[in-house]
Amino acid sequence: MRPKKKILLIDSDETRCSIRSFVLSNRGFLVFPVANAGDALRAAVIVYPDLAVLRWPFEGASALLDELHKRCPLMRSMVIGEELTEAPTVFADVILLEGQCSQEKINELAKVLCARRHGPRKGAAREMPPVIQRAVEFLDMAQRRIA
Repeated sequence: MRPKKKILLIDSDETRCSIRSFVLSNRGFLVFPVANAGDALRAAVIVYPDLAVLRWPFEGASALLDELHKRCPLMRSMVIGEELTEAPTVFADVILLEGQCSQEKINELAKVLCARRHGPRKGAAREMPPVIQRAVEFLDMAQRRIA
């Protein structure tokens, strides 16, 4: 069985967050709902998500997305907002307006964004997480012993 794709759901509204979390988890995703920026950064380091879904407006959202992408360079991001008066950062892969998209559209985009994970985007940190880096070094060492 393939591992579930991990989604970091950042929303300060508890009701909306629990509904979205329930729907996405029923679609086969592993959802980690958080309510503030500090929890989002701590969760991102622990679970290394495939996708971050951020509800706009969110206090310090631009800085939060920048920091998330520094810590998890392979992570994609989706911003959902009622009205976007200030533009989200360049790290937002998809920007949706709340009234113009359905939950089914959000589910479909989450599926597509989680599937398209080809490597870090330009300008992102090139460092791998320490666990992955040790695994790569171990595999290189094992290949040298075999050869």
